[in-house]
Amino acid sequence: MLKKDIDGAWVPEPWAIRLVKEANGKIFVDERELWPPDGKFITANIVARTDYLNENSDIIERLSMAHIDKTKWINENKEQQAIAAFNGALKKITGKTIPDDEIRDT
Repeated sequence: MLKKDIDGAWVPEPWAIRLVKEANGKIFVDERELWPPDGKFITANIVARTDYLNENSDIIERLSMAHIDKTKWINENKEQQAIAAFNGALKKITGKTIPDDEIRDT
């Protein structure tokens, strides 16, 4: 978008807020408005082979619950300490972080 090579994108967070902040993007459709009544929709999928799921359903259930718990925690704790904890763990895993304001604005 910065190079003006593309006119639009449908992307998950944090990429949407980054396009707004860094590339002067505009929000054309807020997908939350398309999913009544609460504006909630899936943004992450966990995929497993059928045989692995059948043989390890307890692991998949624990992974799913951990994902749900951490997502709720992030959404309920967007103060600086929580953002620092999230970015610390992200940096440990990926070597990168997400700017604090982008986390708060998602």
